[in-house]
Amino acid sequence: MATLVPLSPWFPARGEQQAQLIGQLSGLDFGDRPHLRGLGPRDLRDQAFVALRIYLQGLATRDEGCSVLVVEDLHWADDSSLDLLEHLQTHAAELPLALVMTGRPTLLERRPDWGAPEARLHLHPLPAEAVNDLARALL
Repeated sequence: MATLVPLSPWFPARGEQQAQLIGQLSGLDFGDRPHLRGLGPRDLRDQAFVALRIYLQGLATRDEGCSVLVVEDLHWADDSSLDLLEHLQTHAAELPLALVMTGRPTLLERRPDWGAPEARLHLHPLPAEAVNDLARALL
C-alpha cells in the first residue's frame, strides 16, 4: 500500500497554497480554493512551475543530494509538459537536479530549439547483429 506524503511541509512559506498549485498542475482540482480561484490559466501555470521548482530545491536541500528526473519518450509529451521541463532546464543552475530525457528526433521537428544542442546525444540504430546480441543478453 502506498503512503501519501503531504507536499506542504516542503515549502518554507505558504506551503498549502504551493502544494495546491502543484496539484492543480498535475490534474487535481483545487480550483475552488480561495487563493487559486481568480487565477487565469497562464498565471496558474507560471505560479505552479515556480512552486514545483521550490519543492525540488527543498527536496534536494533536505536530502543533501541531487534529485534525478528521468523522462522517457519525450516525443510523446504534451506541450504543457514540455513547457515545464524547459522551465526546469532554464533554472537548472539553481536546482540540484539532473534531468535525463530520451526522445525521438520527431521532438526536434516539433520543437527545433529543444534543449541545449551541446547536451544532446544522438544515437544511431543498432546494427542487426547487435540487436540480436542485445535480445539474447536480455532473454
